[in-house]
Amino acid sequence: MGPLAGSSIAQAVRLAEQGALTGEGGQEFFAWARSVLEHEGFANAVGLVDRVAASLAAPAADIARQVQEAAEAVRAQGALDVSDEQMTMYVDVVRRVLEAVANAKTRAGIERYWPVKRIAVKMKDATGLDAVTAFRKIIVGQSQAKELDIVAPNDTWRGMKVAVQVDRDVVSAAYKLWARKIEVMLKSQDPWKIKAGLSRQEYVVGIDGQRVRIDPNMVSFIESVPESVIQEPFEGGIVYLDGEMTPEILGEGYAKELVNIIKDIRKDLNLDGGTGIETRIRASENSVTLLKGWRDYILRETNSTEVKFVREAVTDGYIVEASLGAENFLVSVKAVEAVRPAR
Repeated sequence: MGPLAGSSIAQAVRLAEQGALTGEGGQEFFAWARSVLEHEGFANAVGLVDRVAASLAAPAADIARQVQEAAEAVRAQGALDVSDEQMTMYVDVVRRVLEAVANAKTRAGIERYWPVKRIAVKMKDATGLDAVTAFRKIIVGQSQAKELDIVAPNDTWRGMKVAVQVDRDVVSAAYKLWARKIEVMLKSQDPWKIKAGLSRQEYVVGIDGQRVRIDPNMVSFIESVPESVIQEPFEGGIVYLDGEMTPEILGEGYAKELVNIIKDIRKDLNLDGGTGIETRIRASENSVTLLKGWRDYILRETNSTEVKFVREAVTDGYIVEASLGAENFLVSVKAVEAVRPAR
């Protein structure tokens, strides 16, 4: 995208696909933008950029509001005894953390409301660490993370890939005859175990029946981010988001997507929340397996009297087809007629 790469306009496709970016009167954004450029000229193109920027700002404002409300609720319960100044500082830290999580999800192609396997938050200072620790539950709830690792400023996240590098010259100077054996031994052991031992100045290996002490200057460690992890720096720290799509994550994510689809169908049919519906979902065998544990959730969230996973063709009801990742779904919804009491 050249000079626009990294700018707000570069996010337009994603926002439009999510329905968060539209033209005037709800028009499809790109059709509307093309019309503006064709009929009003490039002088008005800045308005397009402003519109995209406003759409990007909306989630951030929503995050800030949710964090503030959650923080006030925690304080009202007496669960956190801090000054007004500290509270303001803590809320700002948590807001920045959650914005970083949202950005990491976007980079990973994960919707904001989808669950994720794990996130880790490493703060640069003690104040940030205190804030993240105090509002741990809020971060987990807002990020939809199954696990949250809080990493101290001087620590390394245990989710990082760590490789040990042996300084042959230093080892040879201390243990000339055993240098090669020591190198092979160290490279075969858990780098985290070596790292922990060296931090206590007491790591040893056994060579030819002898205990050989390993000094910190004999090794170094190379850290790298695993393939499934997105690293998102922000002011005051770093968020690591593990985007691995486990069967459990996929099942929950698909269920939430289907609930949103069914709720949209209810709106299209002008059904109020109290009207029951019959819902049928046609999907691949793999998707049905993932979703079976979420049937009750879909039932409850959509006020369905029945949710069926079917393999046969569906031709009646209000039908919507959707592609979610690599899977295709067909959803059919029919309103349930209220049974009139016998007179």
